[in-house]
Amino acid sequence: MALALVVGIIAAKSHLLATEEKEALPLFFLILVWHLALFLWCRHKDTWRKALLLAFFLELAALAGFVRYRDVSRQLQGFAQGLSNKQQVTIQGIVVQKQKKTDRWTVLLKDCYLKTSKGIHPGGKVLLSLQNTQKSENYPNSQESFREPPLGVVVVAQGTVRLFQESRNDGNFNEKEYYQNQGITCRIFGDSIRKVLGRPYVLREKLFLLQQMLGETYQSYMPEREAGVLSAMLVGEKSMLSEEIKLLYQRSGISHILAISGLHISILGAALYRLLRNRGCSYWQASACACTMLAGFGCMVGMGLSTRRAIFMFVLYLGAQCFGRGYDRENAIAISAIILLLENPCVLFLSGFQLSFGAVLGVLVGQRLCSCMRPRLKLTESVLVSTGIQLVTLPVLLRNYYELPVYSMLLNLFVLPFLAAVLIGGLFGGGFGICALICIAWAFPASGILAYIFDLLAHLLLMFVTFFLQYFQMISSFFLKLPGAVYMSGCPSRMQIFLYYLMLILLCYALHIFDMHKQRKEIVLTVFMLLCCLFFRLPKQSMIAILDVGQGDGIYIHTPDGLDIFVDGGSTDVKGVGNYRILPFLKYHGVAKIDYWFLSHLDKDHVSGMEELAESGYPIGAVVLAREIVKDDAYGHLVQLLRQKSISIQYMQAGEASSAGSSRFTCLLPDASIMEDRNARSLVLFYETEGMKAVFSGDISSEQEKLLLTDRRIQGLTLWKAAHHGSKYSNCKELLEWMSPRYSAVSCAKENDYGHPGAEAVEHMEENSGHVFYTMDSGCLKLTGHGMEEYVKENGGIP
Repeated sequence: MALALVVGIIAAKSHLLATEEKEALPLFFLILVWHLALFLWCRHKDTWRKALLLAFFLELAALAGFVRYRDVSRQLQGFAQGLSNKQQVTIQGIVVQKQKKTDRWTVLLKDCYLKTSKGIHPGGKVLLSLQNTQKSENYPNSQESFREPPLGVVVVAQGTVRLFQESRNDGNFNEKEYYQNQGITCRIFGDSIRKVLGRPYVLREKLFLLQQMLGETYQSYMPEREAGVLSAMLVGEKSMLSEEIKLLYQRSGISHILAISGLHISILGAALYRLLRNRGCSYWQASACACTMLAGFGCMVGMGLSTRRAIFMFVLYLGAQCFGRGYDRENAIAISAIILLLENPCVLFLSGFQLSFGAVLGVLVGQRLCSCMRPRLKLTESVLVSTGIQLVTLPVLLRNYYELPVYSMLLNLFVLPFLAAVLIGGLFGGGFGICALICIAWAFPASGILAYIFDLLAHLLLMFVTFFLQYFQMISSFFLKLPGAVYMSGCPSRMQIFLYYLMLILLCYALHIFDMHKQRKEIVLTVFMLLCCLFFRLPKQSMIAILDVGQGDGIYIHTPDGLDIFVDGGSTDVKGVGNYRILPFLKYHGVAKIDYWFLSHLDKDHVSGMEELAESGYPIGAVVLAREIVKDDAYGHLVQLLRQKSISIQYMQAGEASSAGSSRFTCLLPDASIMEDRNARSLVLFYETEGMKAVFSGDISSEQEKLLLTDRRIQGLTLWKAAHHGSKYSNCKELLEWMSPRYSAVSCAKENDYGHPGAEAVEHMEENSGHVFYTMDSGCLKLTGHGMEEYVKENGGIP
């Protein structure tokens, strides 16, 4: 039933995306495979009537998934209609979640109504961002600068709409899809809270205060870094978690311990349940206490998808204990999935949902491997279970992160045995710290002695936890320093993932039906074939990709000879452009190293992203600069950074060329006669390969462009990368007439302070180019042998 529901949801999404006949083929193929599976299943049943009746219910479940997803998608689209960026609105909604950031509060509202100039209409769920410094009309006499609204109250606020952004380059985070799959319409930056109405959820507000107190206790008793890790692991408060630790855990393969998941629920719930049972409580009493504790814990940490899934499964386990029945893990997984998907079918496409359920299914695969391999050692059994989890979740990891921590399975063997001690020690240590504060605040007789005892216990326990967290960091860093610690695989195709899971299902079916104890070699060979199916890569075709980096430049080139080249890479309006736009693009395409990184000049909008990647340790073979580059402070800073990272610097002057097989890079400008100005002395690069010629012009003006008019090599150009982001002072008519490029590409932000692209430059390019494209409209532009591809059109987005 759960599988049928999933098939119906996928079919509904395929149907909504099928705007052309060719895009409807995946839907047709999915329906065909589903009916073929039903036919084969019914064929082997003894009773055809029973089999057909079950098939009818499966079809009904698939139809329910189809209709439910269609209705929810249309409802979300209706909520977002009529909204635009920077639109002023008044919002009313019920506070259901809130999270404290450094300088603001993020509040999740449900059952919202938005008042715009066009009237009042429902808005579903909305994220309201509130500054800590603003006043509220409800607290005019308060001495506090800000009071966040309690959970459960109705808030009326004014603010500015910010719609979630779509991905603009391959591999970039799709903010819009991520939040819409959670049923969230938009984000509103609140200017003021006008009214706070109704009564709060007293219990949930107390649990939220407990969460905040635990986080503050960890900060008081532990070093800042370890306090942030424990807060994320135990109470779901990730605002204190440093980006450095988050990246360390992710790249090493243990980031799952930072999420409140089934591991946390099973450890805490099972510990309480067994304690009560050992103390003589009945099944019903122990189960009721464990369920109550887990419900309170889930509310405290925010009831995420993994938390809800784990609680549902644990409640089913306790129910089986109470009624004296066996616990069937497969049915527990299915029931949990059905509940979550019927509530919101869009969560099926969240990586958190896929990894959470995939990990539990992987445990089943690992247990099946154990039953066939029959290991004698407990360690071997743990390895096989970890192998099952990796086999099921591997495609999801590669599809979302494009890289694989090679030693993660081994690292988890050194981490997971100590996780229970960290969680229980952290929970009790935080509780003792809170008790110490309560004793001091109440000041009853003997409170000083009790406060001292609680404080001592908190110090000891949290010191013990700190030791283990530092051990986790140390061993993660050690494994990352091993050769080949992270394999950058790139993004596997949908067909690869389909074939992989099809083979995995057949393997599990064979393990279930046949006794394969003596066929260990065949099992290992099948697993190897699975990995080959997922990691197989066709040779990449030559490509020029002009990334959408906002107001800046970033060009990736893959030559027919296999070289990976980058030209410029920076932005003035996108923070972290290197880590959040350039690096994900490179990971998506499996680029583990840039062989040569050409920098036209050293303005921030051309170099900031490259500097970020160099600082992060991303491999760069050499940075190439113009010999006549302006040697100012920016040049000194760059040279110092590259020397620290052991990245070589090469120089080119006008007329020099570098060849690699059939590809050739030639420096056209600058020469010593050009004035000492960063833009004027931009490195102008001419790239020539099989059937393709391109010029990357940096930020030169029309004065420097006219120096190229006598160069016959650039006539009949394939691609002209517009100079200075399409400035009206560049891209002169004479040069464009001389080159007659087939494509002209402008890299700039839709909203910028420079007036890019200029009307005169656009007119010159449209008159003398076959086609003109803009990253502000089309996202990433990719030029291959098939022509220019626009990211927005390829992915069905709206400019």
